[in-house]
Amino acid sequence: TLAFPGTGKFYSEFKCGNLGGTQHIGMIDVDQQTPSNDKFSDESRAYAYVNNGQKANSGSQSNYGSSWDSLDYIQVAYNNGAIWFGKNGTWQNSATLSEISAGTTTNAAFTSIDTSKHYTIAWNGYNDDMIELNAGNGYFRTTYLGGSATTYNPSTGDTAARFKYEVPTGYQPISTKGLNT
Repeated sequence: TLAFPGTGKFYSEFKCGNLGGTQHIGMIDVDQQTPSNDKFSDESRAYAYVNNGQKANSGSQSNYGSSWDSLDYIQVAYNNGAIWFGKNGTWQNSATLSEISAGTTTNAAFTSIDTSKHYTIAWNGYNDDMIELNAGNGYFRTTYLGGSATTYNPSTGDTAARFKYEVPTGYQPISTKGLNT
């Protein structure tokens, strides 16, 4: 996957195609992307939302939001050292789209993330888990979001990117075009 800098505003969406066991969705520092642990979120510079509704970092989990299952959609928004997660269009931990757009970190999953690092989006799962990524191309595997379906675009930069849910203002897709805007 593409590496993105720790400075900037980035957005992506995932679809849980099949939840066979445990899933973790989030990001990890590229220097730790070959985890020495079973789960990427056990690493010190990895940040994840777990299908049991908890957030995870450095091998520790704590309450954060709702659990998810097969066919649920997960949103990830990152802004200069803070990360938020959403499920099916609802931001978790009482976060709101306007709060995330403004960079208000009160309800973020994690803050004080090292902005001097570069990160990649990350996922891991077990027992025939399947995850699908939309980084702005408008597809989840083979399902195109265009046509009669409502799609949302970033407000600036790569305004042609297509997402299932509304993108926080000023956020870019984790794509070559989004990273170059």
